Amino acid sequence: MHVARPGQRERTTSTRALRQASTTSVLEALWHGEPVTGSDLIATTGLTRATVHDVCADLIAAGWVEELADQRAHGSYARGRPARRYGLRARAGVVLGLEASSARCTALVTDLLGTPLGTAESTCRRDAGERRTAAGEAAGAALAEAGATVDEVLACTVAVPAPIAASGRVEVRSNPYWVLMDAGLSEHLQRRLSCPVRLANDADLAALAEGRRGGAAGVRDHITVLADGGFGAGLVAAGSLVRGRWGRGGEMRWLDLVTDVGAPIGLGPLLAFWDAEGTDAFPDTHGPLEAEPGTGDLEADLERAQRVLRSAAAGDPRALEVTQRAGRHLARVVATAAGLFDPEVVVLAGQLAADLAPVVDAAAAILPELLDEPVPRLVTSRLGGDVIALGAAQQALDDVRAGALDLRLPGAAASLAGR
Repeated sequence: MHVARPGQRERTTSTRALRQASTTSVLEALWHGEPVTGSDLIATTGLTRATVHDVCADLIAAGWVEELADQRAHGSYARGRPARRYGLRARAGVVLGLEASSARCTALVTDLLGTPLGTAESTCRRDAGERRTAAGEAAGAALAEAGATVDEVLACTVAVPAPIAASGRVEVRSNPYWVLMDAGLSEHLQRRLSCPVRLANDADLAALAEGRRGGAAGVRDHITVLADGGFGAGLVAAGSLVRGRWGRGGEMRWLDLVTDVGAPIGLGPLLAFWDAEGTDAFPDTHGPLEAEPGTGDLEADLERAQRVLRSAAAGDPRALEVTQRAGRHLARVVATAAGLFDPEVVVLAGQLAADLAPVVDAAAAILPELLDEPVPRLVTSRLGGDVIALGAAQQALDDVRAGALDLRLPGAAASLAGR
């Protein structure tokens, strides 16, 4: 029996590490989705031609990459030996992003380039068992629409309206609402999917989506505020999410201490309240911890708020008075958050975002009175009501990219880490 000497083991380990580093470089260069030639990869990675083509052969065997038609067949090459072209296999697997709010579960399936393939929604109550059932139903329906099986899911992220600690769990147990939102969703889905399932805060994931493809794209310091039912924020400083020790970085409970704000009640309930009670009224802002701030019939509040916003946009005087009141309130919320975190951009996200222009205009006009110039730019999300599910899918994609070498794709003989 041959026994490797220590020097041989070190050289083998070193060679494997170099190969894995080369493989990571090539795979990262392909992940944007555009087909590239071997020469393109050499220029991007700095690797030799032989190494690039050897690594591409490994990636093809592992199922991540496909060799495409040559440049001549593609119509962009006329003379000489045609260049070999490579591309990421977008359907080598799929990822699942799931938003589990207090009232419904929304699932989104995308390919490895982030292209949506299937989506589904399931309503639920706040019972933990019902939340798990609804999450499973939404995930299954979205996968069916995408034409994907559970074996193809490489990663899943579940967004919940609760702070998630570094452990991946709700560690702040003093708030029963946050504990209920957890509901064992990650463990439940992991048993069904047989892939890693991450639990994450909904506002953090909204901030991830806005930073990649939304109103904060290209901005390194920004805040995304979920503004519908209860204010919650995803905070990004120097390009990284600020979560804090227990995941409470974006929980806006500090608004309890802000004069004339009083609680993190969102714009849906506030607009509905001021429309019903008049703009001089002040809501009962201090509720028990087990209740989500501002909760009542949230769907009815959002519908009424949307009617007010659209009437204001059309010039209705009474609706404009309500939106001006909401704008003054929002300006204090934004000024407080901006004073703490100094963002360049604040994005307002959620179902109401598309109609919030009257409120945002009113708030933007007041901000210079509350903050030193330059004040943060206040914008509304263009990603729609699915911003959280989009962020959840993006987090799942990021997890796949970070651990690609250790994953074995459906039908592949082994992971790249074993090569």
